[in-house]
Amino acid sequence: MDTTPPTVVLTDTDADNIVSASDTVTITATFSEAMAATPTLSISGLVTNSLMSISGSNTTWNYNWVVATASPTNGIYTATVSGSDLAGNAYSGADSITFTISNTLVDTTPPTITGPTNGIHSDLNVVENYIYVGTFAANETVSWTLSGSDQGDLEINGFGYLSFSVPTDYENPTDNNSDNLYEVIVQATDSSNNLNTHSVSITVVDINESSTDTTAPVITGPSGQLGSAISWSSTENVSNQGSFQADEIVSWSLSGSDAMDFTITSTGTLVFSSGPDYENPTDSDTNNVYEFSVTATDAAGNSSVMNITLSITDVNELAPNQIAGSSRWVYGVLNPAIKAFNNPTSTEYMGTDPITATFSMRPSTAGTFNSETIIVRNSRTDLGAMFDENVTNSPGQSMRFTGSVRNSSTGTVELVSGVVNGIIVYRVPPMGYLYHFKLDVTPDSPFGNPASANTQWATGILKFYITF
Repeated sequence: MDTTPPTVVLTDTDADNIVSASDTVTITATFSEAMAATPTLSISGLVTNSLMSISGSNTTWNYNWVVATASPTNGIYTATVSGSDLAGNAYSGADSITFTISNTLVDTTPPTITGPTNGIHSDLNVVENYIYVGTFAANETVSWTLSGSDQGDLEINGFGYLSFSVPTDYENPTDNNSDNLYEVIVQATDSSNNLNTHSVSITVVDINESSTDTTAPVITGPSGQLGSAISWSSTENVSNQGSFQADEIVSWSLSGSDAMDFTITSTGTLVFSSGPDYENPTDSDTNNVYEFSVTATDAAGNSSVMNITLSITDVNELAPNQIAGSSRWVYGVLNPAIKAFNNPTSTEYMGTDPITATFSMRPSTAGTFNSETIIVRNSRTDLGAMFDENVTNSPGQSMRFTGSVRNSSTGTVELVSGVVNGIIVYRVPPMGYLYHFKLDVTPDSPFGNPASANTQWATGILKFYITF
């Protein structure tokens, strides 16, 4: 009579038993003898006595574990099996498999490199006396390095610009074989330390340096543009507009109606002197289109000119705490004596509930109650940011007010509302910033007109808010 329980060996298809929710693992139980009924498998806390599937014979059984089924959390889990042989002897061993679940996916994908030519290798020609070789890019943020037999002759910066360390000289090559063929490997390493490479072979081409040079340099624009006139657009607040290149060593200069708004470095990098600010253009036409010329002059005095048209586009510059698509009340206590906000903090001046204050309103001209001027003074820059260029200049955004005023002559309380149609900011040391808000006031019902300008006509309460 058979009274010996079966034994089992457990195996699985995962190499390191570290799994994530996106994995499916096949667990195999190989018993020492045929089993009478379907064995079951359990994984602590995730799977309980689930039936296994026969694999070929009734000694081998499989279970396909879809890890995500039980929405597991990170941790350690143990798989065990149970079952009985044909004589009814139950498996009583302790064989198991321990799995570690980690739902943090490890980045094992190397970056993709794009070089001057397609593929994993570039063959390039560079005339002697020239430094720039080519530009490399990757599909993610990487650090750039070089290796290879001639790496000491070249360098690559953080933007992927590959160049010779010093101007090349065909008559005096410095490459490893002294044959004017420089070979390096460009390496890109991402934040997970994944590495990819692109091999480069650079042939230095001889030029006739004994004859008189009458050939003007060829200029290439920041994005590889060629020709006598190019154009591009850039968003406001971006100072660096890229680098110009030439096919020989040159000096760079600027000219034209808007040249004073820029500087150009000895390496051809074009930079705005300040800004640019879409709301406050400094070009000669004040239309955010900057027109000027870039000139490259070589050692022989030959020069080339590239005419530039650079258009600046607007970006949304919401001030702190502004929420697009909403109206928000302006926080801050308006002092009725000096008509000034009393130092609101950045967390106070915007909110869902308005803070109001009483103050006197004075007409700008006799017989009207329009274009009132209210002075708001505060030394904090965040108050000014609240009413920045977007509020007063950007389409779809405005600063408005609503409230009630009391006619000093009749005692009648009238409702008013309107829009702030202008703002002037003064710097008044040591007082701080002085803000003049010009209000267009619209009464909701008729009321009397002031007799003369700059006399107190009404007192009341106004609440300011911003719409987007």
